[in-house]
Amino acid sequence: MRLEVVFLFVFLDFCAGKERIWRFVSDISSPENWEGGKLAVGCKGVHFAAVNTAPVYVRELTTPEIVLPEDGEVDLFEEGAIEFKDNKKCIKLKPINYHEWYDSESWTNPENNIAIPHKQRIPCIQDDVIFPNINHSRVLEDFGTTIQINSLKFSNEIIDSSSLKNFIETKPGHDIFYNPLGPFNLLIANSKCDDPYGCLCHKQFVPCPLKKTQNSVRCREPIEPEEFCEAICGAYVTYEPGSGPDLNQVRKKLREFEVETWASRVKDYLGNEVVQIVFTEREFTGRSHQEAETFFNYLKNHNAGKLQILKSGEFYMEAGGSPTVSIVIGSFLTVGVFFAILLYLQSDNNAVMVIINRFHKRGSIFTVPFFARFDNIDENLIIDGQSETGSILDIAKSFDNPMYGQSPSTSTQHENPLYEEAKNDDEAPSTSTSNQHENPLYEVEE
Repeated sequence: MRLEVVFLFVFLDFCAGKERIWRFVSDISSPENWEGGKLAVGCKGVHFAAVNTAPVYVRELTTPEIVLPEDGEVDLFEEGAIEFKDNKKCIKLKPINYHEWYDSESWTNPENNIAIPHKQRIPCIQDDVIFPNINHSRVLEDFGTTIQINSLKFSNEIIDSSSLKNFIETKPGHDIFYNPLGPFNLLIANSKCDDPYGCLCHKQFVPCPLKKTQNSVRCREPIEPEEFCEAICGAYVTYEPGSGPDLNQVRKKLREFEVETWASRVKDYLGNEVVQIVFTEREFTGRSHQEAETFFNYLKNHNAGKLQILKSGEFYMEAGGSPTVSIVIGSFLTVGVFFAILLYLQSDNNAVMVIINRFHKRGSIFTVPFFARFDNIDENLIIDGQSETGSILDIAKSFDNPMYGQSPSTSTQHENPLYEEAKNDDEAPSTSTSNQHENPLYEVEE
């Protein structure tokens, strides 16, 4: 008989759902809705925040004055009253807003286990939902989905499907369970799980909250297990239900590990149902990788089917910089070098060449000569060619030298002033007593 009782207790452990308790209230008398969580000083009365997305209901209030919100709604409960009387107190309220049903932050999480998928931190179809103060609860569901739960309580009162439907149709019920797209679809399904390999938390699509933000991670290539709404560091193992250890045996084995773990039945990206075991750490060190591999080998030795393991990248120190930072710095350096080259190409090359020639001897690749010839009659400079390095300045002007004038007499023209071509034998002798040369550094004596 004792063995039967123990077996029944273990069986109910994974079949029974959990209690999910709503966290937030809109009661203005609750210090959690006051700025700083305490009475204000230097003012009097009740001061609402400028903007509130949820209506506020007041039952009894005594205050010297009320500063109403610019955008919002304040209502009185039936038989409620406000008495304007000085009570020497001042309250400045935080914004009173709706909170999403699908946001895991809207529900208490007694396990405080970061390995639990986000979509399993909200009520599953096997869970019992409790609203401790239904009159001051403000619940938002704006995806147009149907929510299924096992049971529902308003404080200690059990609510059935008929009572819930009638309540949601009232004005206070509509303000409490709000869906801007239509009626709030909350179904009490009375669902239980009798599969030793577990059951799905949700039968229908469950969205991640729109305000999803990625927490900082200290690993490369973080992973996102099924039903998670953000990536994590660690690893997860999956195998086929019906093979290997059942969910109760898995959870018993997981107690031997140090990192945070969670085992549940989920759908993978292909739509196949698998048992998923998540290994993660609050401060990632890589130990979750080692323990996931150990558990993977355990499942392999126990004939788990379609066994898979997926791990995040290795640990890295935040102070050492991340690949993203390195990429950004490298990109800035590349752009800086590019613009430096572009500036060089667009700048005054003559000034650049002067600087370069200070560090190079004459005749180097930076001192490529220019070729030109003079015409003493036209006083024009005829450019025959140009250096491969491009024009430094206006070449025609660069050959002007005011120290040397022009003579009306004719002269022999040379392209290179260092050399003279020999005169032909049949050429008449020149009547000029001197030859003119392009290069004034050389003089021909009579």
